[in-house]
Amino acid sequence: MVSLVVEKGMTPALVVLWCCYVPTSWASEAIGNASIMPEDNLETYAAMVTDQFKEFTPIYIIGGDTTLETDIVVRYYSKLLDYIKIRNPESLTTIHLNPAGEIPESLQKNKNLDFYMYQSGHGGGDEQDNAWLFAEKFTAYQVKRPVVNGEPCYEGSCNGHKYPRFHAFDVRKAVWRSLLSGARAGVTYGAHGIWMFQQEGMVFGSVPFSGFPFNWQDALNFEGAWNMGFAKWLYENYDLFNTEPCQNLIEGPKEIRVAATHDHSLAVIYIPYMLQLKIRLDLRGYKTTLFLLDKGKVMEPCFSFDNGSSILQTIPFNEDALLVAEKLSG
Repeated sequence: MVSLVVEKGMTPALVVLWCCYVPTSWASEAIGNASIMPEDNLETYAAMVTDQFKEFTPIYIIGGDTTLETDIVVRYYSKLLDYIKIRNPESLTTIHLNPAGEIPESLQKNKNLDFYMYQSGHGGGDEQDNAWLFAEKFTAYQVKRPVVNGEPCYEGSCNGHKYPRFHAFDVRKAVWRSLLSGARAGVTYGAHGIWMFQQEGMVFGSVPFSGFPFNWQDALNFEGAWNMGFAKWLYENYDLFNTEPCQNLIEGPKEIRVAATHDHSLAVIYIPYMLQLKIRLDLRGYKTTLFLLDKGKVMEPCFSFDNGSSILQTIPFNEDALLVAEKLSG
């Protein structure tokens, strides 16, 4: 399967040790420590994993859904990280966290950890603010590394123990609020039904939390995947990699996210709903483009101006949008 992934031009990301195999973790405790891997076996296991997969140069996700809640858990993953990196130094490494997880200082300082990856999660309501809150938090770590939102809300999944299900809008909102708040290395996409390759008649063990999954063939056609591709195109086309979170450029709710270059020659604003928005830039010297993200429409927005600020006028479309402002030369 990994060989097929590589043949299709993708980079496989392999979880090395899910947290249920680590003593004192929340998952191992939940199942009565029924599947613990002895610590003395970690080095042998790392050798087996790298011997099997190093030809594919995968991303090694050292831990799965961990909160790194005890010294024992941290020690396990620190050892495994070192063993993997020594044997396969060309591959990137990270750790997949539970939303409640934090990277302790000892792991932040481990030179064998290549990038941070947080999980903003599948909870409803204010928990979806984790997309930007965690991006800010991980970007602020003392040891700087690229930041990825490795698990935003899955399209088609329930809102953590309750309906409705997440739609393409929720995915777009999580994506752009992550990217513009510090998760500049990227965001993943998940569709409920694909991640376990659900087929007719299969049993699914997490219905109370996620809802019964769609068949994977149907989930493959969800609109959010197109939104993700468009987000990637926009980010690369406008070279947003050099932007930094810049919330002081607007007067508005924190769920509206802003990033800009250091000299403000390029600014981008994610607007989850239409409103008159005050922007602390005089945009008369800028080329401004508004991308309506639901239907993919593109338009030139209208502004009024007040004492060096620009007020975005309400757009006659009831959907979320991305405003890109590029300073004109001269």
